[in-house]
Amino acid sequence: MVDLLLDRSTVTAIRRTIGAAASFTCLLGERLSGSGRRLSLVAASSTAVLAPWFLQTPYGTAKRRQLRRYASSGLPGAVLLLPRLAASANDTRETGLTWTFDQAAHQVAEAVRRRHGTDRTLTVYVPEAATASARQPTRETLGDIREALRWGTRRILTQPESPHVHRQASHALLALVPPVLRGRVDHHGAPTNLVRSLARSSGIHVRRMTPR
Repeated sequence: MVDLLLDRSTVTAIRRTIGAAASFTCLLGERLSGSGRRLSLVAASSTAVLAPWFLQTPYGTAKRRQLRRYASSGLPGAVLLLPRLAASANDTRETGLTWTFDQAAHQVAEAVRRRHGTDRTLTVYVPEAATASARQPTRETLGDIREALRWGTRRILTQPESPHVHRQASHALLALVPPVLRGRVDHHGAPTNLVRSLARSSGIHVRRMTPR
């Protein structure tokens, strides 16, 4: 079973489709297991799951809930937390931790082919941590604050259903974090501290993966 379902049109649609995918997948897995079939789950997710609470978006929160549901379902298999994706290797330069779509597809295919254990455990695969943070736009601190307030207001008051607004508000808050600390809270780089925090809070087994 491969879960790739998502509707990003609104915040409500994100929550509904991700929640529905988890419910359907777990129910189907339970029924197939009950009939004696051997199966495993492969889910393509996102490093957005790793984001700390103050930088989370509705998408990241929904994907984290989905991951926890899969982890508690008893289904063996793999969840891949994919980084940002680009069409070609040329598009991945100077953008931090970014894979091509081909690299992501290869990892999903490998997970499908992999023989998962019979102990009914789920393994979460995370990209190797970025060696350097993505370049951040240079702005004055006052400009950063104004940007964060502008997007924060839109997220809370005027456009709470817009995934784009939530994402931009998170990016604006990230820009306020001192550069020396930014690499520890930016989920795009899959830093070790955020990976460990996810493993502890969800009680899951995490392994690193390298693109080919």
